Amino acid sequence: NICIEDYVVSTVNVDNEISSFLNSQCAISKDTGNDRFFPFSDKDECYIVNNESEFRAIYVGEDNVPSINYDNYSLLIGRIKVPHTGYHIDKITLIKQNKLILDINVCENEAGYTAITNLYFWGFYHKLPTLPLETNIIITN
Repeated sequence: NICIEDYVVSTVNVDNEISSFLNSQCAISKDTGNDRFFPFSDKDECYIVNNESEFRAIYVGEDNVPSINYDNYSLLIGRIKVPHTGYHIDKITLIKQNKLILDINVCENEAGYTAITNLYFWGFYHKLPTLPLETNIIITN
């Protein structure tokens, strides 16, 4: 019987080129009006990406993708939908137990325009184990 100790998994810093790329691509394209990530879905999405082919399965943009070291790192990337533009992601916590638990704390910081809005998030972690992923969206006002 193997016991995996519960612990919070911390993100790691990545190259500025990768950060800039993900920050620019995690948005609706001004040219096409489409998502560059998760274009075939209208629901909340979250993925742990461990190789280039998994990345290509969720990214449909046309920009050159910087080299990512998937031997040592995993990319956690996702999108959640909120009811208006006044929400923001306050905190993301990844906990490793016998599964991975992702808690996304979302705050309403101001009244916004009533329109379904996408909030994107991403982070790199030391290589994550292959475990089921449970995602919890916690909205506070």
